[in-house]
Amino acid sequence: MRSRTLSSELSGTTRNKTTLVSLICSYLVPPLGIYWRFGCGSELAISMQLTLLGYLPGVIYSWIMIGLEEFNATRNHSKDL
Repeated sequence: MRSRTLSSELSGTTRNKTTLVSLICSYLVPPLGIYWRFGCGSELAISMQLTLLGYLPGVIYSWIMIGLEEFNATRNHSKDL
């Protein structure tokens, strides 16, 4: 996983909009939401495999990954203050 992610580099309102777009994309096509948020990496490969097994596992994985990434970004941001 990358040390600095997209959401850790963005301001609060831009981060919220990016998270919302990622969640909407991951609901429609789970690998798209992961790609939007993390790029091409292991997260995308796992999301594609889970989506091929079934739509719901792909959505659940995508939402958990995006949610955890957002939680870590806000936690790291509060430590920097």
